[in-house]
Amino acid sequence: MTLIKVACYCRVSTDSKDQANSFENQQTYFLNVLEHSKDCKLINIYADQGLTGTKLSNRPEFNKMLEDAGIDIIEQFTSKDRRLKKKHILYEITERPPIFNEIWIKNTSRFARNTLSFEIINLLRNKGVHIKFIEQNINTKDISSDFLLKLFQLFDEQESRDKSSKVSFGIREGARKGTINANSRLYGYNYIQAENRLEIIPSEASVIKTIYKLYSQGQGIRRIINYLNDNTIMTREKKPFCKSTIKRILTNEKYAGINARLKYDTGKVFNKYSYPQVKPKDQWIIQESDKIPSIISKELFYSVQTMLQSKVNHKNQVGIYKGITDYAGIILCGKCGNPYISNMDRGRRFYNCKTKKLKGTGACNNKNISENKLNTYITSENYRRAIYKYKVMYKSVLEDMVLQLQQRINTNSNLQAQQLGQELNKYKAQQSKLLNSYLESIIDESIFKQAAAELKNKITETEYKIKELTKPNNEIMNDIAYIQNTINDIDSLEIKEQYTRDEIIAGIEKIIISDDKVKVYYKVAANIRQLVKKHDLENYFNKLLGE
Repeated sequence: MTLIKVACYCRVSTDSKDQANSFENQQTYFLNVLEHSKDCKLINIYADQGLTGTKLSNRPEFNKMLEDAGIDIIEQFTSKDRRLKKKHILYEITERPPIFNEIWIKNTSRFARNTLSFEIINLLRNKGVHIKFIEQNINTKDISSDFLLKLFQLFDEQESRDKSSKVSFGIREGARKGTINANSRLYGYNYIQAENRLEIIPSEASVIKTIYKLYSQGQGIRRIINYLNDNTIMTREKKPFCKSTIKRILTNEKYAGINARLKYDTGKVFNKYSYPQVKPKDQWIIQESDKIPSIISKELFYSVQTMLQSKVNHKNQVGIYKGITDYAGIILCGKCGNPYISNMDRGRRFYNCKTKKLKGTGACNNKNISENKLNTYITSENYRRAIYKYKVMYKSVLEDMVLQLQQRINTNSNLQAQQLGQELNKYKAQQSKLLNSYLESIIDESIFKQAAAELKNKITETEYKIKELTKPNNEIMNDIAYIQNTINDIDSLEIKEQYTRDEIIAGIEKIIISDDKVKVYYKVAANIRQLVKKHDLENYFNKLLGE
């Protein structure tokens, strides 16, 4: 007897008092259910911490389960500035075989409390993996149950919205009554939760006073960090202070004995921000509170806020003038991968690694480089040589690449895809006949639904097989067409006797600094190198070019 390989998924409470949702009890629940299913074999139990099911992006075990089912998770940032952490989560089917056949979940709310989860259900179906919701007795293997499953998930979604609304109301009421919002991690204070008040920790309060004093005297955040490091002043976790920690300390009203509530917006349920965003100040509730003993004076706190704001405004004005130097954004560190940034020393411009500047040589010890030295690499002759190499040498290399790729086209796959295409047309014709039979009352509704579900499964499975068979060949054909177009572009490329500095800078893809070595990469070859890497032809490519 072939056993059904089962994975179980649950969310477990982080509250030590919540025994009902502990991992041990969840594990016992699944083992008891599996005991009555002799044809099943447990492969793994995946358990995420936290009982909320409104976000798929913060559930590492859920993602691990999908990877084990043969589905890759791809994070795409929606902003060029990755520090904003704004990203989309995409799911993609791979050729990896799943290590289980079914996923068992206690109920629909444990899966994901939004209907977007149907995208994942369909991807799992394509991999031959089905989900069994134990309490509702629903299995995604049965497509006719999709409507019922969506209904349950809509109920779960509305329940989450109702709970979120009640929590928001409680927070607003607590703010109006003067309740403080704090936790045990707040530096400088000990939080007495039972009494909802803060108590000063003298040793940490002394550090807070020092930070505010130094900043009010004109010392920047980086210099404050250097001062703290030089005097071996560490955080509560015995780690060095970082820039974001100092910034949070300098903007926290609590240190002046002020209770600022409703300051942050975390977004709405199912559309939470990656991190809390500060609301406009007129939406805050600001109160003086005897529950928060002050460490610094209000005058000092507001003076520092004015200084911080003036620096923000100056930074915004400076930010308007993009690319203040020719090399802005194109110099990269060959050791840590971060960009090099511009600096001035007695009127001479130089560039150094951003990691090195912010965190010191312990984090990155790559060498600085002067602008004068960089300029010796950015010459018309060097750029002309790169263009010549691209025009004369790359053309023959690209023609060889076309031959290499043509040999990889799988004719057997095309033949199989054609046969499957004929099967697909047959299933679609059967689907049309089935519908006509139902409409003419030749068959009843129950027979129609069962037959329609079976045909839909066959059509979905066949379409997926065709896609998987033709995808590699289609990609190769597209790349061959791209290379042919590139060869035509090379033929029409004119090599000039002299190039202006603007033309050279515009043609640079990146400059890599590795100690005393400087490597300039030009845009003319960037796309070709991407194709070479994609098709694992790097060794072959470098051999032809003599690199």
